Amino acid sequence: MYTREQPSTDNSLSTIALIERDPAGQERPSRLRWWYRIAAPPAPMATASLREREGYRRGKYISNTLLGIIAILVVVLVLIGGVVNHSLLPNLTLTLLFLCIGAFFNQRGQVIVSGIIVVLVLDVSIMGTFLAFGKMTAFLLPLLDLLVIPELFAASLLPPRFVFFDMVLHIVYVICALTFLFPKDAELTALLSHSASFGDALAKPVVIQVITAIIAYTWMRSVIRSVERADRATSLAVLERNVAEQAQHEAEQKHQLEREIQEIIQVHSQVANGYFEARVPLRQGNFLWPVAGSLNNLIARFQSLIRETQRLRRTEEAIARFFHTRNRVNNGPIPWMPTGTTIDVLVQQHNTFSQSLRQPEQERL
Repeated sequence: MYTREQPSTDNSLSTIALIERDPAGQERPSRLRWWYRIAAPPAPMATASLREREGYRRGKYISNTLLGIIAILVVVLVLIGGVVNHSLLPNLTLTLLFLCIGAFFNQRGQVIVSGIIVVLVLDVSIMGTFLAFGKMTAFLLPLLDLLVIPELFAASLLPPRFVFFDMVLHIVYVICALTFLFPKDAELTALLSHSASFGDALAKPVVIQVITAIIAYTWMRSVIRSVERADRATSLAVLERNVAEQAQHEAEQKHQLEREIQEIIQVHSQVANGYFEARVPLRQGNFLWPVAGSLNNLIARFQSLIRETQRLRRTEEAIARFFHTRNRVNNGPIPWMPTGTTIDVLVQQHNTFSQSLRQPEQERL
């Protein structure tokens, strides 16, 4: 049986598109469109899965983050690296280069890879800042607190559990930096030689790292659960709309099927009443199109059979009439009304033959 295809749904009217659409009813032109073409993954279609759309939103957030970091780095590179401390130029330049590489991966849709690059580049950049100052001093100890920046990015750009890996890396680095990793001036060496002072210097960045990691993890887990609830609500809305569309489609199919059945029943009634010219309308796409075609062929053959039967009956009647009339006229010319059968030719030949036989007799008389 022929089955029609499901009606296609316009992407602009899909449930997900309606949910994602701007409240004003149209997309707002973004001033950062040029940057999104460079650093953001391509926008998914309206029929894309929720996972793909969430990946696009995360990638767009990473592109915004990269733009902000790159802008800050350019300012720092010009003002601080170019004026205050030229030793920071290699660090800042390499950081800028790797952030551009992260933007490249983000534009290709490798969101996790891009996030890892951003976090690690910021880690290495901040950790390597002490190399630009020659010796580590007490004045530079607050730089250790800046490690919370990549930790926050780790919680935002990567799965939340990655923030604890970054936290452990930072704590290990702080311990190594305060003990043996960098040369220290006399003042800082004397300060760290006392266990109480060393504990104070170590406790501050470690506590900041731990508290920041816990808060960031809790916050991101809450955000993710909210997104998951929104995704489930969206999935439910999509399912409800699909069910409604399916029910409407099935109702339309049922109505069309009933109409086609009524057409076939009507043709059956007409044929039963002797009207053999009736035909079921053939429309491509009807559910009962094969049945209607077969029924029309059957009616046409039955109509042809009836015509042949009627023609045969007229021929038989003409034959009987021919023999009866011939006997009545004693094989003479037969008065004959045309019947539209082959007997008309036979009668014509008989009359011609009879006249040819009577003509010599008339000449002898």
